[in-house]
Amino acid sequence: MSGELASLSWNVRGLRRREKVRSTYKVISGCKASIVLIQESKLGPEKQRSIRRLCGKNKWSFVSSPTVRTTGGLISMWDTNSFRVEKEIVLDRLIGIFGSLGSANFGVGILNVYAPNAQGERREFFRIVKHLIDQKGSRF
Repeated sequence: MSGELASLSWNVRGLRRREKVRSTYKVISGCKASIVLIQESKLGPEKQRSIRRLCGKNKWSFVSSPTVRTTGGLISMWDTNSFRVEKEIVLDRLIGIFGSLGSANFGVGILNVYAPNAQGERREFFRIVKHLIDQKGSRF
């Protein structure tokens, strides 16, 4: 890994239209991020092709979480030259990627979340997030 590690986190509010996928790809490739976290893609599992378009022809990998009813949908993408993923955790409103940065083998855990708005659901959701962080904290 050379230089700095840039990341992008973005609530895109839907990627169902081809034009939106194209314009999102332009932003991602223009900012030269190594890790991209997208919230509210509104893409189901059948839309893997749209996600691959976001990656371009670079050496990128991704994991996605489908929508919850009509909202949500997470995508976590990374440049495999900069970040080596050892474990992925995918829940309805959370993606956790855990691995190593560059040749330094520096352990990192990255969470991409789309938390619920309802108070009771939110409390339970963050209980799960805390448990995940506590569980992974010893390694990453």
